[in-house]
Formats: sequence, structure tokens, C-alpha cells
Amino acid sequence: MSITSKIIRSEFKKAEEAYEFCWDVLITMKTRNMGKGSAVRLMAFQDKLATAIFELQRVRDMIILEEKAYVKNKSRYQFEWFKNKLQTLSKYKKAIDRMVNIAKDLGDAFAHFFYQFEHDLLNEHLSHEVVINHTSGLGELGELAFVKNIKHLNKEFPIYHGITNILRYGDFSFVDLRTLKISRIGELKTKQVDEKKLNGMLYIIDREKVNQKEAKQRLMEERPKDRRERQILGISKFLSIEDKDPKIDGTIVNESYAIKIGELIDECPINGQLSKQLSPGLAFLCFRFKKASLFHKLLNREIDEVERELEKMFTTIVTKLVKSEEKRNSLIIGQLLHVDKKFDPCIPGTIPLFWTNMENKALKKIYFKDSHLISLFNPVHLILDVEKMGFQVDSKYSHPPVRTPDKLFAVVQRFDLFIGYIIRHLMTEEFVLDFIREIQKSPYWGTNAKISMKPQQKIFL
Repeated sequence: MSITSKIIRSEFKKAEEAYEFCWDVLITMKTRNMGKGSAVRLMAFQDKLATAIFELQRVRDMIILEEKAYVKNKSRYQFEWFKNKLQTLSKYKKAIDRMVNIAKDLGDAFAHFFYQFEHDLLNEHLSHEVVINHTSGLGELGELAFVKNIKHLNKEFPIYHGITNILRYGDFSFVDLRTLKISRIGELKTKQVDEKKLNGMLYIIDREKVNQKEAKQRLMEERPKDRRERQILGISKFLSIEDKDPKIDGTIVNESYAIKIGELIDECPINGQLSKQLSPGLAFLCFRFKKASLFHKLLNREIDEVERELEKMFTTIVTKLVKSEEKRNSLIIGQLLHVDKKFDPCIPGTIPLFWTNMENKALKKIYFKDSHLISLFNPVHLILDVEKMGFQVDSKYSHPPVRTPDKLFAVVQRFDLFIGYIIRHLMTEEFVLDFIREIQKSPYWGTNAKISMKPQQKIFL
């Protein structure tokens, strides 16, 4: 079967209806406006989102088969027709990938609510390479069947990892809704029995059991024989993480740029551009589209053209970001949420954009692609502020730290991680400075010690 624009439009329409449903559920969770039927809708969230992702990936698989058929028989076709056909199919695949990105950004917001008190586990998930899945195979079909039919297991609520970017170990997390603590991780293996029947085997790794002394010893000695055993061993080690280094917890209350970005979106004219400089080194550019379906937004709009329009504003804005008489000026261009499979904005210690204090109306414009945002950041301003505090900065945007033998000196290593906090997660430069000041209050300050800084944003409902 040839994949046509009509088929893509139909699948996108169904997916968009699911996204609208899921958005309403998320808003209910955020506002705690739990009315009649809210619990039922909450339970349906994963079913709706997982089905939308699966159906989109199914169409993508069909496109790949069609591409292969054309390539195999390319001698039968006129070159221009062949080239245009493959370009059209590639455009469809790219639009589907972007559509799935929207779904998984919504899934991240949903899953984070249940992981909000599991910072160590969530950060461990994010330390694993991102799982990119563009297929609707047997495994995904089994997982979808599980989501549709199993709403709880031993009074625990399953969170399906396949609707997220942030959950990367295993297929399901089981959460105790009384404590919002993850008790177990599940890995599902599916086999085809016949045309109408699947056989699923759920391997459950219990968090409490793998943290028993005997179990930990076995984990150290385990030698997995196949892929399944390697996956289960990896999940077991994931659940048994233990940080033995001394900890000093501190709390920093610092406003993010979320509200200002929301204001930028609201002030931006429809079919127009607007920029806002938020600090000496940071500016955001916004292009706001008129209302349209996701099919039109992702297939008929040329985002590249929009970005070229925004680039026309670069010169004026960048000039304002430059630090005069400073040789280390540079420019970093960033975006919010997932843009493509090569770009992973997830950073340990952060929360999804949805859970910031930005107005929900503005948030929806970002998630549903009614507004396109680009950040421009010159890190030299922040680097200079940190240096004024007596630190050297380990950054590819600065000079290498100068080490003096037999003399203690302070270096902020891996400084560039802070840049992601600012341009992707809207933390302020002042947050970075406050965070470093907290380190200076540590009893280890002034000694020959390496102090690890692990920021952790929290959601406040």
C-alpha cells in the first residue's frame, strides 16, 4: 500500500485528539482540579498516548518498506519522479518523528509526576543513553497490550517507559501511589503464539530484594549469558544504586525564566517574530504561528524558513550580547523540548518544562508547536562572574585552568553542564552563582577536596 498525504493526515488527526486528551489530564494533575471522572481519565492517559505512538510508528514502518521497494526497482522509474517520491516519503518520516517527539514530551511530564520523589533513580535513568525507537514491532505490540489491559499490579500503578524519553531502564516502573515511590521495574518479553495471540512474560525486579546484602553480592558476581540476562542485570544494578559519598543538602530559592518566556510568547504577534533579552548574555527569539492542525504545522510549515527569518534578527541581538574587550565571546544556539533524534535536552537534576511556573496557555503553545523558540547565549558573562568569585572555569568557551604546584586553587569543572540548565531548562545565571556560593559554605571548602555539585529542581504543586 502506498502511503499518501491522506493517510498521514488521518493518523495525525487521531494522534492530535489523543494529545489533546492527555494535555487535559496533565492540566488536571497540575492544578489538582480532580472532578468527576478524573481518575478514569488518568488511567486512560498511557493507553491513549501509547496507542498514538504505536500507530504512528506503524505507518513509519510502512513508509520504510515502500522506500525499499522503490529503491529495489528504481530502474523502472523516471529519475525526477523517483527522487521526488523518496523526498516526499522522507518528509513524512521526519514529520512522524516530530509527532512522536510531542507525544514523548507529554509522556515525560506524566512520568515525572510519579518520579518526583525519586531523584536518584531518575538521574540514573538519564545517565543511560537515550532509547530511540522508530518501529512498531512485536515487542512494542506486547507492551501496548499490557498498557491497555493492566491498570495496576498488586495495587501498584505501572508507568510505561515507551511513552517517555526520561525512563530508560526496563519497560515499566511500578509506583506505590501512597508514597510515590518506585518499588519495582518490569521487563516485558513478547512471543507470537499465532496470528491472534501473543504470549508475554514480565520479568519483575524488586527494589527491596535487590538491595538485600546477599542479592548485592550476587550482582557483583553475576555473568549474564544473553541479552535478556544483561537487561535484567542492568535493571537490578540500577535499582541498587548507592551513593556512599558524604552529602550536604541545601535549598536555593531562585526564580526561573519560565514566566518571562511565557510573556514573550503572549506578546509575540501571530505570524510574527519577537525577541527578548533576559540577561547580559541570554536572549530568546519567538515566532508565533496562526492556529492550525499538527498535520499542517509539521508537514506544510517549513521550520527551516522560520529559522531563517529569525536569523535575520540575530545580528542586532548578538551585538547586545557581546562583552566588549573580551576575547572569549561565543554564541550558543538552543531550543526547548525534543527537536529531533540527535538532540536530547534531558539533563539530570531538571524537571520537564510542563512543571515550571509558566502559564499553561503559553506552555501549550510550545508543546503543540504554535510557537517556535530559539535561545541565544553568550557564556562569557557568566564565566566572568564566576571568576570574580575566585574560581577558575573549566569550559570549552574559556581558557584552560592554570594549575599552580603546591598551591590550592578552586576550579569549577564541567562548567558547560550549567549552560544546558539555562538554555534548555530556563534556570537563571543567578541560580548558578547561588549554587557555587553554597559550595563555599561547605565544611570541605578550603581543603584539598573535590566537591560534586548536583542541582535538583523540584516541582511545587
